Amino acid sequence: MSQEDKLQSDSCIQKVPIHPEIVTLSVVKKIASAYKEDSEVVSFTSRLATKPGDNYMSIIYSVKILLNNGPTLTENLDIMLKAMPRAVSRQEMINEMAAFVKEGNMYTQVFPEIIKFQEELGLLKAELFSCWPTCYATFHDGANDYLALEDLRGQGFSMADRTNGLSPHQIRSVLKNLAYFHAISYSQFGGDSSKIMETYPWLEEKLFPAQGSRMTDPDSMKTWMTAILIKDAEILRTSGHTEQAELILHKLCSDDEAGVKLWDDLYTIVSGGMDSQNAVINHGDCWTNNILFNGETDQVKLLDFQLARCAPRSVDISYFLYSSVPLDDLESGEDGYLRWYHDHFVQFLGDKLCLKGEGLIWADFMEEWNQCKIYGVIWGLVLAPIMSAEPVEICSDHELKEEDFGAYDIGNLGDEVTSSKEELVKRICYLAVNILPKCPQMC
Repeated sequence: MSQEDKLQSDSCIQKVPIHPEIVTLSVVKKIASAYKEDSEVVSFTSRLATKPGDNYMSIIYSVKILLNNGPTLTENLDIMLKAMPRAVSRQEMINEMAAFVKEGNMYTQVFPEIIKFQEELGLLKAELFSCWPTCYATFHDGANDYLALEDLRGQGFSMADRTNGLSPHQIRSVLKNLAYFHAISYSQFGGDSSKIMETYPWLEEKLFPAQGSRMTDPDSMKTWMTAILIKDAEILRTSGHTEQAELILHKLCSDDEAGVKLWDDLYTIVSGGMDSQNAVINHGDCWTNNILFNGETDQVKLLDFQLARCAPRSVDISYFLYSSVPLDDLESGEDGYLRWYHDHFVQFLGDKLCLKGEGLIWADFMEEWNQCKIYGVIWGLVLAPIMSAEPVEICSDHELKEEDFGAYDIGNLGDEVTSSKEELVKRICYLAVNILPKCPQMC
C-alpha cells in the first residue's frame, strides 16, 4: 500500500498522506461512526505523535478528522490513535499480556461503572471523578488493535519532561488522583480481590505470570528486566557498592532457589494474593510518560491502562514513586508523599463515597507498603536508564524488534546512558543501597 490511500469508490473524500495499514480510511470511518453515528468523513491527516522512549507497547498517531454532520455542518475531531506495533514478535508478546484487551475493557467496562457508581451515590456531575481521556472506539483482533482517544493537547494538557522529572506539585497531584481512583474500586468491592476478579476476570496478572502459566514465554519480561538489573549491578560495583551488587545478582538475576522465590513473591504481590482484603483496581503502569498535566486547570489525566490489575494500593504507589519522583524529592519527601496519598484516600472514601472501614488506618497502610514496595524499587532500578535517556539514545517505538528485548541487547542502552550520567548513577545507588535491602523479601 502506498503512502496515499487510493480511496477508489470513496472519491469524494480528499486523498491525504496516511500511515499504511494503520491509519486507514476504514479505521477513520469506524472512529467517526462511533463518535457520531451519522457523521461522514470529509478528510483526515495523521502523523506520529510521540518520541522514542515515550511508549513501548504501542505506536501513537495524532489524527485530525474533518467530519460532515449535515448539509452545512462540519466538525473537527482530533484524536490520538493508539495502535499495535507492526513487528509480529512484538504483537505476540503484547497479545500474551492481553495489553490492548485490558485497556479496551478498562474504557468500555470499568470506567463506565466507576461513573455510574458515583452517580448512584448522589455525586453531582461536577463532582464525578474521571482521570482518563474519552475513548471513542476500540478494536481488537490481535494484529490491528487500536484505541481512539481524545487528543487532550487542545485542552491544555501536556506530558511532563521525562528526563528532568516531576515537580513536587505534580507528584502530589498524581498521588491524589491515584488515591481517588483506588478509593472508588475499594468502595465498590469492599477491598475484596475475589469480588474484583469475579467481575473483571481479564484483570488476571500477565506481566508476572504464575509458575506453570500457559503463556508461550512466561519469563520474557523477567529476562528483559534481568538484563538491565545486571547493568545496574555493574554500576553499583564500580561505585564501590559490591555488597549491594551481589545482592541484586543473587536475589534478582539468578535462577537458583532464592531467585525463583523472589519472582514468585512478586507474582503474589501484584496478583492481589498478599492482601486480598485491601485490593483495588491498579493502573499498573503509572510513570511519568503515562501522565498528562494541565497547568491552568490543575487537572491530571492518566494514560495507558494496558497493565491494569487487581492488587494492593502500594503496588501502584511504589511503582510511581520509585520510577518517577526526582531523587532529591524522594530522599527528603517519601514519608510525606505516602501520608499525602493515604490521607486523600481515606478522605475521599469518607467525604464522597460514604465509607469508613477498618484496615484503613495509617499503620495498616504502612504494613502493606512495607510488603509491596519491593515491586516499585525493582521497577525503579529497571526504568532508571530509560528515564535518563534522551530520545536520540532510544530506539524508535516502531523500530523495536524482538532482539531488542533480549538479555543483552537492552544492555546497549545501559552502556550508552549509564556510563555518563551522574544523576542516574546516584539514583541506582540510592535505591539499591538505601531502599532495596530494607524490603523483607531481600532478607
